[in-house]
Order: sequence, then C-alpha cells, then structure tokens
Amino acid sequence: MKSGSGKTTTVTAILGLVTPTSGEIRLDGLPWSSVPERERRARREQVQLVPQDTLSSFDPEPGRSGRFTFGGPLDLPRSPQGRPVIVQAGRSPAGIVFAGRYAEVVFTVQQTFEEAKSFRDALRAAARDAGRPPEDIRVLPGLWPFVGSTGTEARRLYDELEELVLPAQVAHQIANFTGLDLSGYDYDEILPELPARGFQGQQGRYESLRRLIGSGQNTLRKLRKQFGTSRGHQVVIGTPEQIADSIIDWYDRGAVDGFSIQPPILPHGLELFVDQVVPELQRRKVFHTDYAPGAPTSRDQLRASRPIPVPVAADFASGRPGSVDNVGSS
Repeated sequence: MKSGSGKTTTVTAILGLVTPTSGEIRLDGLPWSSVPERERRARREQVQLVPQDTLSSFDPEPGRSGRFTFGGPLDLPRSPQGRPVIVQAGRSPAGIVFAGRYAEVVFTVQQTFEEAKSFRDALRAAARDAGRPPEDIRVLPGLWPFVGSTGTEARRLYDELEELVLPAQVAHQIANFTGLDLSGYDYDEILPELPARGFQGQQGRYESLRRLIGSGQNTLRKLRKQFGTSRGHQVVIGTPEQIADSIIDWYDRGAVDGFSIQPPILPHGLELFVDQVVPELQRRKVFHTDYAPGAPTSRDQLRASRPIPVPVAADFASGRPGSVDNVGSS
C-alpha cells in the first residue's frame, strides 16, 4: 500500500483495512485547543474532501490543497460501501455547518430533551442548506444506562459507582473540558461562572458545564453527578422497561435517531443492556431482531445512502468550482 512518493497514505491504509473486513476503523486526532477556530474549520474541510476525492475517482494527476497533497488514483478497488461511513463529533456552530455538509452520523453530548431536539433541528437545517436531504444525517448522542430489576436496584448501582469517583478525578475532568485550573478548589467551594464565548476546545461539554454551573450545580461535589460518572452524557436509571421508555420517547419526539450506548461498567453493564433492554425494545418493535439480507456493511445497516462521486483531483489542484479552496467561500 504505497503512494507515488513511497509513503503509506491515510486513504490507502483505510481502504486496505475496510475492504477485506467488516471491522471498524477509527482515526482519532489530538486536541485542537491551540488552533484558531477558523483554521480548524479550513483543515476539516481539506481533510474531509481530499479522501473523498481519491476514494471516488481514478484521476491520474496528483493534486494539492492547503496543507495536503495526494498522488493521483488509489491502487485498490473501491470499498463495498463506497467509502467508510463519515462520523463527526461536536456541536460548535462551525461543527454543525461541517456536519451538515459531510457527516452521516453525528456523535454528541446531550443531557436534556430540549438541547437534543434543538441540536438535531440545527443539523437538519444545515444539511438542507448544503443541498442534502436532512434524513441523511443520523444523530446518536451518548447514553449511560444503569439497569436494574427494580428502580431501587438501578439507583443503588448508580450510587455505588458515583462513590468510587474521587474529587481529584472530577476536578481533572472538568479542567480538561473548560481549561480551568481547579487544583486549588475545595470539593464544596463555589466555582466561577464560565464565559459564553472564546473557549477553544470541546464545545459540547463546555456548554453543558457552563449551563450546569450557571444553574446552581456549581461545586465539584454537585458536578460529580453529571460528569464524574458519565462525562456529561445523559444518564438513565431504571428498569429495562423504564430505560426503553426514555429511549423511545426521545426518538418518537424527534430529538435523536438513536443512541450510542456507553455502558457504565464493562462488560457487566453492556451485558445487562443487551440481555434486558434490547429484548424490551424488540418487543416494542423499535429494534430489529435480525440483520437485513443483502446489507453486509455498516453503511447498509444505518440505511445511509450510497455516496455519489465528488469532484476529481484536478478540481482541487485548479481551484475550479467544487474544489476544497472554494468550499464555503460564497
């Protein structure tokens, strides 16, 4: 898997792994807190469009866009799903615009129904603005389920896990999400309110923390319930029936397209969800009981549309309409 320069390319590496297997390939980057938002947006555009181009064409000419170069066509067949499913995380204004253009799945932090509904509506509007069908984007917030045979048992499991969270761990997590140095704060000391603008980092968790601190959840002890266990994701505590009720309610009222399940304890928490909550969802006919025939890829299982070809490499090199240098310039 070599490019013309003799170096392994990201796209070739992805295709070489995706094509022969049914596994998941995920690329995680370093924090961008030191990069200005405008430059981050430009880099996201370039990183996204260059792989799409090389995955979709056989243009023999090398190309260059911004910080990235690519050496013409790939020497591998197109993957069975056209290209890997594009998953984006984040809820900053620029992130919503980006997701509206390119994302097929969006992973996000949403603690309340109102926040989740507003976010999904904004994403669907961004997709329409980008000329895409809004239903092409699936919004999957994180969900931490604490499952018990009774509500009391589920609450006990949650309380036991919460007691294991040390004050220093809470301070460290919140410092990572806000940029604040909390090492000198007592567990019950009032935290400063966070400014509404200017933070360079994970906007979703920052906004959740800003809202919580502003509403009176303003000590490390109080914030432990929201961030010490679930890192800011929605927590649902109850019986399988109660958890299914919550999942279906958010789905039916248009706040989500599904959830990314984050078991609080592995493997036990995952086993409880699979063995008790999933059958309840299947009984209510909101979760499949088998995999659809002829749907071998993750794209098929998500019912995501097959990608259409994007502009070829020469467009990027020449600056013609559709090139990465022209995206967002109008």
